[in-house]
Amino acid sequence: MRIFLFVLLLVFFSSAYTATTVYVVKIDGVVGPYTLSQLQRAVSLAEQNNGLVLLLLNTPGGLADTTLQMMKEIGNSPVPVVGFVYPDYGYAWSAGTYILMSTHIAAMAPHTVIGSCQPIAGGAPINQSKTLNALIGYLETVAKSYGRNGTFARLCITQNVNLGAEEALKYRVIDVVAVDVGDLLKKINGSSVVLRNQRTELVIAGVVLRSVEPTFTETLQMWLSDPVVSSILSLLAFILLLAAFLTGHPAAVVVAIIILVISMFTFIPTAWLGVALI
Repeated sequence: MRIFLFVLLLVFFSSAYTATTVYVVKIDGVVGPYTLSQLQRAVSLAEQNNGLVLLLLNTPGGLADTTLQMMKEIGNSPVPVVGFVYPDYGYAWSAGTYILMSTHIAAMAPHTVIGSCQPIAGGAPINQSKTLNALIGYLETVAKSYGRNGTFARLCITQNVNLGAEEALKYRVIDVVAVDVGDLLKKINGSSVVLRNQRTELVIAGVVLRSVEPTFTETLQMWLSDPVVSSILSLLAFILLLAAFLTGHPAAVVVAIIILVISMFTFIPTAWLGVALI
């Protein structure tokens, strides 16, 4: 019986993933299609070069569709994805919390905060049970798949509960509290992670940090998503349409339509934006 248990444990812990490169993605601002594009590129690079992906989260939230796609991308990732709410005194609210709780290892800097996950549409909170129950069920399932606290997943949506780093660690919402990236990598070395539904030991050896910078298309889409820029474009399009109505000049109508289309680029997949620009 002892020999059988020894062999069983040996098989259980024989699977290991050795990471030699850390691909860092800074999610610093609103989550949008450009964020998903960066994540996909980072996962692809990590898969090709025996790496892991580190998401540095400092965000007020973002688009629901993009967030759910990112959660699926992380869940199906062939490489470990680590979420870290950083820098100190940062935050990962709403979409940031969803993303953090879907990562293989969830970490926070000491004075950071997560929570406030109730969805919003048009500036008003969504209270329809169909939408809320769907999000609650999904976030609970994802959190529990990593052995995390499903109750918080529910409360952060229904009651907009927020937690600091030490509280989140205490209630098993996250796995690690670290002061910086170096401290984080030391603490997670040798951790057991669930990678594609299989428990794997994460070994970090001689790590090189590589920043995954946004491409031109991702930067443009990020810029267009800024509320100030979006408002200016909408106002400019309205003025041109008014000018076209008063003067009867067709060129103003064409320019106004082009500006309106450009202002909508923030909602389309980043790859399609590249095609549109071409």
